[in-house]
Amino acid sequence: MEKTQGEGGAHRGHAMAAMKMQPIPVSFEEIVSSAPWEAMEKYSPDLVVGIARGGVILAAAAAFRMGSPLETINASLYNDEKPAKEKTGELQLGKAPDVRGKKILLVDDVSNTGRTLEAVKAALLSAGAREIRTFVYAGKADFSCRAFEKCLRFPWEKQ
Repeated sequence: MEKTQGEGGAHRGHAMAAMKMQPIPVSFEEIVSSAPWEAMEKYSPDLVVGIARGGVILAAAAAFRMGSPLETINASLYNDEKPAKEKTGELQLGKAPDVRGKKILLVDDVSNTGRTLEAVKAALLSAGAREIRTFVYAGKADFSCRAFEKCLRFPWEKQ
């Protein structure tokens, strides 16, 4: 049988891919219980910086737990029109907080490729940060709760 890409064929292909990749729900309890708090507390950051939007709630939890001040930064290498593998855009970076001479814990929700964390880390080092470690719930970072496996749905996201 010959395969053809008739009208709507591409859309059906995307729908099939979306059906296979159902987001895995993550609870607040799972996030809090799986975070490497002891290791991060030993790092003892002067400031926790959350990457908006996804990293802000996790950053707030980390700052509260460690008694550190919290700041946020708007940053994204992505646009919503392309799959993660194809997103190679330039960093869109908001105004950085004052990080001069400070030890920073930089937080995001997930890090698939690590590009956003590395780009923000470079920007904060250029702004005078003394040292930066990274924390994500899932993915590539100095501290993480789990490996990046599939699409996750956090409690604060739309269902």
